[in-house]
Amino acid sequence: MKKTTRRKQQIQSRNQSVASASKLGRWLLAGVMAFGLLQSATADVQLGDVDVAGNGCPGGDNVYVFHSQYSGRLIVVFWEYELDQSKSSSRILRQACSAAIPFSLPPGERLVLESPAMGGYFDMDAETSLQTKMEAFFAGNSSPEVKGTIETTDSGETSRYYFRDDNIQVVSQCGEEGILRLNTSLLLKGKGGTSKANVKTAAVTLKTEPCSIN
Repeated sequence: MKKTTRRKQQIQSRNQSVASASKLGRWLLAGVMAFGLLQSATADVQLGDVDVAGNGCPGGDNVYVFHSQYSGRLIVVFWEYELDQSKSSSRILRQACSAAIPFSLPPGERLVLESPAMGGYFDMDAETSLQTKMEAFFAGNSSPEVKGTIETTDSGETSRYYFRDDNIQVVSQCGEEGILRLNTSLLLKGKGGTSKANVKTAAVTLKTEPCSIN
């Protein structure tokens, strides 16, 4: 039987751009290896250690954070953020992880957060759906969510996913000492069986700018 897969993408009051599967690897590599090619985007921001919470990141020590001061891309890599229906009797599985990263700015500078993205893998049986969600914001505020939905119909599918919104921009207070938050979640629905999905990366681009810029 010919495989039929229906994909839907949703974004709250925003247009969402979805990269090809191969872009996930290129994007991670670019975020880690942007050495000297661009003027430093975040030379003035100081970032603290990441603190994580949620059943998608139990123990708090199964994540790693890359940050390039040249490109400004900050990438959180997850090692054990996975849903697996073969290990559960439930037809609906959900996991979430919240990453909190302290930051501080010098007087006269503000931090700009752009282009949040979320990527991972899935191996889904027929008639199964996967919903992904990510919100990147500064503590005390909120931002639009990046949402994605993948659905299988007549047969299963194994692939990567990558959802990114280049229209989202969030600006901190001038000279702020605050918390950058990346909230992510996965929701897997199916008839039960062997479907699984994970989150491998959550990322944003950070840059500093003078508070005098309108």
